[in-house]
Amino acid sequence: LDVSLCLLQVFADLFDPVIKDRHNGYDPRTMKHPTDLDASKITHGMFDENYVLSSRVRTGRSIRGLSLPPACSRAERREVERVVVTALAGLKGDLAGHYYSLGDMTEKEQQQLID
Repeated sequence: LDVSLCLLQVFADLFDPVIKDRHNGYDPRTMKHPTDLDASKITHGMFDENYVLSSRVRTGRSIRGLSLPPACSRAERREVERVVVTALAGLKGDLAGHYYSLGDMTEKEQQQLID
């Protein structure tokens, strides 16, 4: 992390204009990205279809006793999947869904999810 921050400082004259242009005027030297994690402000849980075509959720993980990739073994990866599948199976209501294992998924299922 320290190396990344150092590189960002060294190459700030190169990266900052790119960041500013990509993020509609956000200037990393003078602005702070606002964060609001107050779930009570979420209403209806629906996206405006005029602006949002799709969304996805990406997660990170930290499971006590299991290494993170690329240091984890094949057995640890299987254990991570087992723990996650068990946790997901406990979700109810609008959080319930279907878990697709990459090893068991058909090409048709993969394409359907991509589409």
